[in-house]
Amino acid sequence: MRRLLPLLALLALPIGLTGAKSSAPTIATVPIPGPAKFTRLAREIIRTAAAVDPSLASGAGLFDDALRVPHLGPAAITEQVARVKDQQRQLRRLPWRSWDEAVQVDVRYLYAVLEGVRRQLEVERLYLRRPGAWLEPTANNLLEIGRAHV
Repeated sequence: MRRLLPLLALLALPIGLTGAKSSAPTIATVPIPGPAKFTRLAREIIRTAAAVDPSLASGAGLFDDALRVPHLGPAAITEQVARVKDQQRQLRRLPWRSWDEAVQVDVRYLYAVLEGVRRQLEVERLYLRRPGAWLEPTANNLLEIGRAHV
């Protein structure tokens, strides 16, 4: 693993040295249809899910948001679980049943995403059994980002 970390740093290096602003979509700029309350919360939920698994962002083409290593310390896990539960509460409070059917589907999907994140953090706890589990998705992100910027 010690040999792999310098390689990961080298793969990320050309991205930061270009000095050019990326015009790639980000969580902040990607269009999300629906009422303003929903769109704001949806962005927060996507950020939360990407913070736990950055490959979710890169898989959606949001490479700038995928440039992170998940924080898996006890305090970070506690904070992330609290954030997930709070966002689930906020989703439940929205008047989503009166909204367009497509937005209703989006609300239910985001709730399921949050439930999956909560389950990863509280039940599966892979970060305890395989502490290096973050390394493969992070390396894959850096490889893809490197290819996209070459």
